[in-house]
Amino acid sequence: ATGAMVAYPKTYGSRSFIPEKHKDLVVQSIQREKDITTRRKIYARNFVQMYRGRGEAESLLLSFDEDCIYENCIVQICGRSSLEPLCNFMKALGPQTLHQKLRYGTDGRVDVLLTQQYRIPVVGLSVIVPSLVTLEFNQNGKIQKATDHMWFEKPLTVMAPSRRINGFLLQMAY
Repeated sequence: ATGAMVAYPKTYGSRSFIPEKHKDLVVQSIQREKDITTRRKIYARNFVQMYRGRGEAESLLLSFDEDCIYENCIVQICGRSSLEPLCNFMKALGPQTLHQKLRYGTDGRVDVLLTQQYRIPVVGLSVIVPSLVTLEFNQNGKIQKATDHMWFEKPLTVMAPSRRINGFLLQMAY
C-alpha cells in the first residue's frame, strides 16, 4: 500500500460539482417526469369521459395534441379541432359504460378497455361494443394518437379513404 497512489481526474474535488445545484436538477427532472405521468393519467381519464358522452368538449379536447389522430374501423379524424363533432356524437349517443379499465404501459402508452352499450333510438335496439383504445402520447404528455380497436379489430388500412370520408361526414353532421 506504500508508494501506491490513486490518480483522480483533475475535476475531482473542484468546485464544478455543487451538491445543491445537482440535487435541484435531479428533483426538477423527477418532478417533470411525475407531471407528465400525472398528465397522462388525467388525459386518459378525459378520453374516457369523452367516450362516455360526458363533460364539455372544449375542456376534454385540451387533452389532445394539436395534430392528433383518432381512428377506428369506421372513421379517421385528424386534428384536435376536428374531434369536437366526435364529442358531440358520443354525447348524442349517450352510451352506458358496462366496464372500464385503464392500463398504463411502461412505454408511455395507455390502454383503455371499455365495454359500452349503445341504444339505437329509431330501431329500439341495444348494441354492446367492447373496445380496446390505445392512447399514444407526445413528449409533452398530450394524446397524439388514439386507436380504437372496436370489437378488438385493427383499423383497416384498405378502408382509409372511406374512414376519412366518414370522419368528414361526422364533422358535417355534428
